[in-house]
Amino acid sequence: MTQLQKEKQSVNNQIENENQKLDSLGERTDNTDIRNIDDLIL
Repeated sequence: MTQLQKEKQSVNNQIENENQKLDSLGERTDNTDIRNIDDLIL
């Protein structure tokens, strides 16, 4: 796995953790439904 892949996986894990927190709070909206770092790249 390249360094970039490792960094992407780390960010994706952080995003998923945040998504799970939002889910548990019932606060996720369409605007915060970002699944992984690729969703942020336009």
